[in-house]
Formats: sequence, structure tokens, C-alpha cells
Amino acid sequence: MSTPHGADDRAEITRTALRLLDTATYPRATFDSTRVVAAGGVGALEGDLTVRGRTRPLTLEVAQTGPSAWRGTATVLQSDYGIKPYRALFGTLKLADAVGIEVIVELPGT
Repeated sequence: MSTPHGADDRAEITRTALRLLDTATYPRATFDSTRVVAAGGVGALEGDLTVRGRTRPLTLEVAQTGPSAWRGTATVLQSDYGIKPYRALFGTLKLADAVGIEVIVELPGT
């Protein structure tokens, strides 16, 4: 049974993520679209994702969730961007190299 994270847990998760992403040196992650493949309310957005100064191709699977809203998802390998997957408790707690990305886009006033 899992329990909700408290404020201290959330703060520690944030500190760890900022350290792993080295946000002091690389404050921004960017996605530059190179191609859009659309078919009705679903499609793909192809482009290049840059994290920690490393750029790799990425395809976001996109679905329309409302009249002017979309949700994009993809999976990336942390190691492709120079990130060592998080480990704690002498290696007994490990996060997978593959992590999911979710992007929500809502266009106001359309």
C-alpha cells in the first residue's frame, strides 16, 4: 500500500530532479518540431529534444483532448541525455532508464 508524498518528500524529489538535470548549467530543455503528421484528432509531432545540452530525435504521439487542447506523450532514455538514472539506499531503490514525457497544450481563446 502506498501513501501520499508529504511536503518534505516532494521537496526532496524536486531537489534531486534539479540536481540530476543539472539545471544550474542547463536551465532549459527544448523541443524543436521538424514534422507534423496529422490524421483527424490524432497524430505525431517529430522533432529534436535537447536536455542537458544533448539533442536527440523524438516523436510525440499526439491526441486531441478538447476543441483546442492536445496531449502528447513519448518515452526517452535518461542515459541518452547524460543523466544517470536515480539510485538510493545503496542501490536497492532504482529508477528505470526509460521515463515517460507528457505534454499538455491548451490554446486560449480559440
